[in-house]
Amino acid sequence: SYYLTANNSASLNSIFQTISQNIQTANIDLGRETVVKDPVSKYFDLPAKTSDISVKSYDCTGFSDGEPTWSDTGMPLSNAIVTIDTDTRAVNVTGFDFNHNFVAENGRNENDSTKLGDFHGRKLVITFTVTPKDGFLGGNSVPTNGEAAVYDKDGALVEAEVTPYVNVPIAEPDFTVNDKTIYQGNSVAVSELYTLPAYTGDDGWKDDFVTITANTGLVTGTVSPTDCESYNISVTYAPSEEAKLDSVGTANNMEGVSVTETATVHVLQPTVTATVNDVQKYYGESYTLGTDANGEINVTWTDKRTDHSNIPAASGTKPYEARDLTLAYSTEAFNGQDGIVPNSDFAVTVKVMKGDTEMPDATITTSCTLNKDCKTPDNDGVYTVHVKTCTLTIVKSGCSDLDYHAANNTGNAEYQSFIFEVNGDEDNNVQIAPIKVTVQGNGEVKIVGLPTGTYTVTEDSNWSWRYKANGDGKAILNADKADGTVTITNQRNDDNKWLSGDSYAVNYVGCSNAQGTFVGA
Repeated sequence: SYYLTANNSASLNSIFQTISQNIQTANIDLGRETVVKDPVSKYFDLPAKTSDISVKSYDCTGFSDGEPTWSDTGMPLSNAIVTIDTDTRAVNVTGFDFNHNFVAENGRNENDSTKLGDFHGRKLVITFTVTPKDGFLGGNSVPTNGEAAVYDKDGALVEAEVTPYVNVPIAEPDFTVNDKTIYQGNSVAVSELYTLPAYTGDDGWKDDFVTITANTGLVTGTVSPTDCESYNISVTYAPSEEAKLDSVGTANNMEGVSVTETATVHVLQPTVTATVNDVQKYYGESYTLGTDANGEINVTWTDKRTDHSNIPAASGTKPYEARDLTLAYSTEAFNGQDGIVPNSDFAVTVKVMKGDTEMPDATITTSCTLNKDCKTPDNDGVYTVHVKTCTLTIVKSGCSDLDYHAANNTGNAEYQSFIFEVNGDEDNNVQIAPIKVTVQGNGEVKIVGLPTGTYTVTEDSNWSWRYKANGDGKAILNADKADGTVTITNQRNDDNKWLSGDSYAVNYVGCSNAQGTFVGA
């Protein structure tokens, strides 16, 4: 019915105009069963209910410069069927008759498209608000939808729209800083000072449009502070895509967002303490420094900042413990660690050592319970060897009353004198010169200030020639028996007194030799 003839080009043009005005039917069957599907992208939430979805039609009021113009007010599509498919994450709308409402520049009669009229068709507008899903970090050029598309009644794709994009404000970085505790001398990896969220698996979509970076301002991968130190950790979420132009040609680029938090590395520092006791030894003993001092070392590792509490447990191992340290001793009284105890108190210096290195901050406490004159406790790093000496008592017996001289001019009785020589054994640690002492009658004499050792007491028979001693006496003096006694018993050779019978010798009491022992003559 659209076949016409023409004799010239002008007639031909008129024929085409006539044909175009009369062909007012769509070239595809898109009735009310046509389905418009608008899939929402995974970065946004679907509408909660169908009442949140607006379905309206807008009348085409004509064309201007080849483009359709539209009425300002849309009319709800009364017969629209709206569904939300959570499986495909799509909003589906049916009920709009595209065949009836197709848009054409030439007006037609709405009820008879073969006749001219002022009806230019209508457009379907589906409106709903989408919001970024919880946890989405935002970014530029984020697709709000999949391709919105029109499907015919048989489900065949008719046409798909271009995917729209929006620029979503970038979220504030969410991360944690991790305080750490280390032992002084150890280190901690910088990467351990913070934890970034892991967007993997079901959360893998959340950071699709941002690049996450952490900046610590540190060059090395580890830090080894000698004391507690704080470090600023700055995390930035930056857009990974350029912004696409919006409907008015504005890029509206989203800016990156940074957050800075502080992580503290607590450093446990050592407190090294040692305790030693003063000791008591005897003049002449062999002694090894440190013996009987009960030296003990203790090491504690603590955060010495008083404002720090509830700190994390320390990682790594302690650089050293008490078992790794030793006590070193020295004294001016010895050339080495072993020596012979002199006849006076001497000091022993104590140091805490780690291998060949002295621990300079160690506190060494000395205690003394030996006598009331001890200074205790003190922290001078010195303990004292308190030196005691031995005493030898020579007892004389066997002097007869017949040897008694009646009286002297003072009226005091006097006894016969006996002279003894005391000699140390050659194996003694300290050799002393022979000591001579005098005993009056059946008396005794104490020799004090002696070193340990074995001593032999011999009576001078040339002096007490009228008497015969029962032999030499021996005494062993040591720490277990510091006071020894030697008893010498004499017998007269006959009953006759020769000369006057009043031979007498005197001890020079208080005179001492270089060893501090009393000597007699």
